[in-house]
Amino acid sequence: MADRLTSTANPRVRWVKGLHQARQRRAEGVAVAEGIKAVAELAADPARVVAVFWSETCAGRPEGTALLDALGRAGVPLTEVAPHVLDAMADTRTPQGVIAVVRCAPADLEALLARPGDVLVLDGVQDPGNVGALLRSAAAAGAAGVVLAGGCADPTQPKAVRSAAGCLLRLPFVAWHDAPEVLADRLKAAGCRLAVARADGAEPPARVAAAGRVAWVLGAEGGGVCAGLRARADVSVAIPMAAGVESLNVAVAGSLLLFARALAEGG
Repeated sequence: MADRLTSTANPRVRWVKGLHQARQRRAEGVAVAEGIKAVAELAADPARVVAVFWSETCAGRPEGTALLDALGRAGVPLTEVAPHVLDAMADTRTPQGVIAVVRCAPADLEALLARPGDVLVLDGVQDPGNVGALLRSAAAAGAAGVVLAGGCADPTQPKAVRSAAGCLLRLPFVAWHDAPEVLADRLKAAGCRLAVARADGAEPPARVAAAGRVAWVLGAEGGGVCAGLRARADVSVAIPMAAGVESLNVAVAGSLLLFARALAEGG
């Protein structure tokens, strides 16, 4: 175990702080987890762990001690830091005295589409908690993967990692930066019907799911799906709701769409 770090000017501390920036995480192909549960979930594959930093705040809790013992037995690089240093390294308010850096790079779209299952496309969903929750739902529903387009929140940042509950490493995700029309054409070429979620959508999710493989497309709350994807849509879909309810949170709506196939098939 390395010597205890006590200065925020230490190069390793500055390295982790630099990973607060999405472009730096992308450049290094890593994700950052903060908190005992999130670190335990993301460090389930020790070979992918680059580094773990911990303070007495973590070691003072039974679950924290158990985590550090397990990581140590697995040969994960552990570095103790002073509590004030770890707080300075953290990107969330409650890091619980532990931070992990884990290898996690976006997938290639063709590799994602070669997997079985529906595809979830998020267009401009900027809340990292929603992005993480939808990754978790997509994994639970058996989706092929998630495509992040239109400036979505980065799923490798701590809040998204925590919401994804370990699913970030189990499900491929693609960061799409090309034109939305190109994405739509690639999805269709892979046999996906493009189903855009709209408040005034024409079809219920179960009927859409019953017709074959689907790429479910959701936009940000308020902004909706971009014109390029709307223009390429094969069908618009709406979740039936009681009168007087205007809309659902995007993570809730996406989860319902993802499980439409299981419901349609009686699963």
